[in-house]
Amino acid sequence: MTKREVSKEFRDLCEKYNLRYKPNEAGEPTSPTRKRVNPHDHLYYLSPELVGVAVSRETKKKYTFLKNKLIKMGCKALQEGETEGNFSVSKKKLLEVAKLLSCVKKNRTFSQEEREAIRRRLIG
Repeated sequence: MTKREVSKEFRDLCEKYNLRYKPNEAGEPTSPTRKRVNPHDHLYYLSPELVGVAVSRETKKKYTFLKNKLIKMGCKALQEGETEGNFSVSKKKLLEVAKLLSCVKKNRTFSQEEREAIRRRLIG
């Protein structure tokens, strides 16, 4: 696949699951975390059926806790260090992992009363 096809496929996947989408510094498609506690946490394209998960934590204990959570969710370890690692997850379990890492966009929906209150406040 060309880079453009990969980007389009991953962007479509992000739209389907309401995930954030942003190319990284190298122009590769990623889905960064919303909180950005650690700038290395993100989802990325691996293959048509798999999505990569990159995580990093400050301490080995925090990383091990997160790694165990990801493995229970169905992720498979691809590469591990002491405080960072890469995992793969199937598209079926992607949303669950994305919610854990806060890659899902926040949708603000307002009730009819809230919309009226906002309208009154803006109009004056």
